[in-house]
Amino acid sequence: MHFMKITLLFITYNALQLKRKWYALPLVLLLPIFIVGLLAYITITFVTPDEQNPIQVGLVDLDQSKETKLFINMLDETSELGSFIHVHKMSETAAKQKMENDEISSYILFPEKFTHNLYQGNPVTLSMIGNPNQPIQSQMVYTIMESVTTHIRASQANVLTLNRYAKKLPLDEQERNEFVFEQFKKFVFYTLGRKQLIQEEQLINQATATPASYYSLGGWFIIFTSWLLLIYTGLHRDVTAKMEQRMMLYNVRPIQPIFAKLAVTMGFVCMLGLGLLFVLHILLGWDIQLVDAVRIMPVIILYSFCFLLAISIVEAFIRSHRMRLVVQISLTLAILLLSGSIIPTFYLPLSFQQMLPFTFSSEAFYWLQELLLHKRLYVDYIPLLLMTAVGFFVLSSITIGKERLHR
Repeated sequence: MHFMKITLLFITYNALQLKRKWYALPLVLLLPIFIVGLLAYITITFVTPDEQNPIQVGLVDLDQSKETKLFINMLDETSELGSFIHVHKMSETAAKQKMENDEISSYILFPEKFTHNLYQGNPVTLSMIGNPNQPIQSQMVYTIMESVTTHIRASQANVLTLNRYAKKLPLDEQERNEFVFEQFKKFVFYTLGRKQLIQEEQLINQATATPASYYSLGGWFIIFTSWLLLIYTGLHRDVTAKMEQRMMLYNVRPIQPIFAKLAVTMGFVCMLGLGLLFVLHILLGWDIQLVDAVRIMPVIILYSFCFLLAISIVEAFIRSHRMRLVVQISLTLAILLLSGSIIPTFYLPLSFQQMLPFTFSSEAFYWLQELLLHKRLYVDYIPLLLMTAVGFFVLSSITIGKERLHR
């Protein structure tokens, strides 16, 4: 009871402090919108491919077997992935020349003995040589070819199994090879089915499928996070050593003022964020029903809680106000970068992409995309709840440790 009474007292104090700064709030709230608008324009211009200038990719066959010829012909026939990537077969010399002239973004190399390794059970890989002058386009092609390679390896396992059992049948070697080749063709048709590849790429790369909606949502996410940081740091007040001693005499715990700032910030910013999201809903024509809003609200609240816990942990660790502010800003930039709101996670290095399932910003932004852009009907709140619990436990442990140390 005493804990809640003191916490409510700090909440009231922070709310009054926020009210006294009403004249500065419009500038504080509009500044992130201006910066994000400029950033979104630059990002869209830099990242989004131009339909009138699609990515050109070369295909080079060094194996020259009937299997690789079939594979390359199939890739060449499905040359338009969406309308952004065109694939053309050519010699290695022509591919190198076109890359030097910046006519292609990359070329895919089928190495020698590709078919032999495929049937012998050896690992098969497709080499891709990217154009250093077009790194973003090369990364897009690399991601697609990773998906194709995964299907090839799965097909290899199936073909090897069929070949193994075919050896037990009363077939000569030529008939068995023809049988295995027919099975290989079926797997190729499955792997390079036009609709399958296009749908997979559209689901993975929302930044190019619906750039206006994606970057608008990303801009909202950045603005919302910036508001959380600005309001929370704006409520900070330095406390002298004598005041800390006096507060300890009244049995005030270090976590209570932090929790009060967290509650006031989250309540104020969540209302503003929902209002801005409603404006985007009107401008972009997002079909947000009441049931969708009910699913979105917990995601926003849990993300706000996780973010504020993260910068509160920094506040509990560092006493210097300037150093604390620098670390909090750096942490905020890292959180936004890993979320995919500044740069789509599609373009992040693979080492960073492996970390994304363990970051609350990436998890929250992913589910916001699923709900608003993909019309998903359910949300998995468990990862965000677990991250919130971990953050709260870490903050509580730090403040309790500091409290015992001072006593």
